[in-house]
Amino acid sequence: MLKNPTTDEMEDILKQAVWPTILIIDDVPFVTAALERNLRNDLIILTANNGIDARKIIAERSDIDALLLDVTMPDYDSVEMLTDLAKSGRFPPIILFSGYCQDLMRIVSDFAESLGFAILNTLEKPASKDAILTSLRLINKQPLSTK
Repeated sequence: MLKNPTTDEMEDILKQAVWPTILIIDDVPFVTAALERNLRNDLIILTANNGIDARKIIAERSDIDALLLDVTMPDYDSVEMLTDLAKSGRFPPIILFSGYCQDLMRIVSDFAESLGFAILNTLEKPASKDAILTSLRLINKQPLSTK
């Protein structure tokens, strides 16, 4: 006789089968915590509060489907992170977001695309759940770079 899976087993099965894994990178812990809380029922969420921790997570995991990347962070910013990722041959699709001006996001977006990254969207903070989920739906429509 077949046994029904436990709730934990069912959650694991559903997460593996349905939801993409995204890494949220923002230097403000409140922002990463709020986004994780808002998105955790729709996605598998990883968080990092600085670029260096994010690089370590990316290096250790092969299941990251996209990055939600704050454009302006102290110490190790988005441009440095994008440069290092490109050098390492990792090109996950990216949603850029920032509480600062759109011009800066456009510059970083252009830079990222010049390196071979697929930019799914640029969002102003606070980024809504719907805007993030809509942006992530573009993953299957974007040609992923293998530069």
